[in-house]
Amino acid sequence: MTAGDDDLARLLVFNGIDATTGEYLLPAMDMQQLARVATGDRLAGDEIADLQHKSRHARQANFAVVEGVDPNDLAQAGWAAVFPAAAGGSDAAAHQAAILDALAPLLSHRRAQASAVDHLYHEYTGDRGYRAGETKQQYLARLGAGPGPVQPRKVPYYLLLVATPEDIPYRIQYQLDVHYAVGRITACAAVSQRVTRSRFPLCARRSCPAASSVVGGPL
Repeated sequence: MTAGDDDLARLLVFNGIDATTGEYLLPAMDMQQLARVATGDRLAGDEIADLQHKSRHARQANFAVVEGVDPNDLAQAGWAAVFPAAAGGSDAAAHQAAILDALAPLLSHRRAQASAVDHLYHEYTGDRGYRAGETKQQYLARLGAGPGPVQPRKVPYYLLLVATPEDIPYRIQYQLDVHYAVGRITACAAVSQRVTRSRFPLCARRSCPAASSVVGGPL
């Protein structure tokens, strides 16, 4: 293969997400395939399926946990609840304490799963919570994690944001979701409902449709 052929073989990824599946509206394709589409030539069904597989595999290979960690096993991947930052003794801290109490059944369940082998369970509250205005990288750096594949001993793979979009913006959720498996539950829902393993609040939201649970992590 020549250098020119190599350039043509590189996949192009297009903007746009299918809200019902979480997949790209257009599958990633190389320059030759794009030229065929641009000139009115339709791709065969098996070609589209192959492109979707390559695109999905590339994302999983580049944006997952480090090698050797099973993302479906919380004992290896870890789990954490992420709150907005709150100063000790403040009204916000007292509110977080009420939320933690409301979420106690869920947190206890996740703690047992993520601590079965190593201590990979965390509650990022108080000063370790997300600070308004921080970028994703700034926040992860404060927690001791850098860019690249997730290292659960630094920051767990499964993150549940316990916050409104005003406290932790959706853009931060989506940026974290490039590498991490991120879910969200609003604070009001956490306080108003007792959360158990078999009864999760309807307002819980998961930004990645491929996840097995809207509350961050396999059951």
